[in-house]
Amino acid sequence: MPRARPGFAWTVTPQHVPASNWYLEQVIVSVATAEFIVNIATGYVACGAAFALVFVWRWVGNVDAAAIHGTTGFRILIIPGVSMLWPLLVVRLLRGVGEPPDEWTAHRAAVRREQRRRAMESYT
Repeated sequence: MPRARPGFAWTVTPQHVPASNWYLEQVIVSVATAEFIVNIATGYVACGAAFALVFVWRWVGNVDAAAIHGTTGFRILIIPGVSMLWPLLVVRLLRGVGEPPDEWTAHRAAVRREQRRRAMESYT
């Protein structure tokens, strides 16, 4: 049995490894901590799967207007992504955002700067 150190995990050093080779130590997570992490991940995936089915069936058109006429194949294809990114999509649904956000590139930033400069010149 490894000797317990205070804190999150146990550290085990094999008997044949000299103390100078500290980088060869293995970190073993306690069973309770591993179960906690697995339970959190299971809950996240279960919530994501349930949300993905309802989202793809009913709400995909509320978030992206182009997806309203999506085929069944398209809807099946987006289920894994929706089930992993469900918190972001919930926020977008709650905010009532109907269009995807604009892409932010250097070119568009330059155009916006130029538009702001011209607007400021028109005020003066």
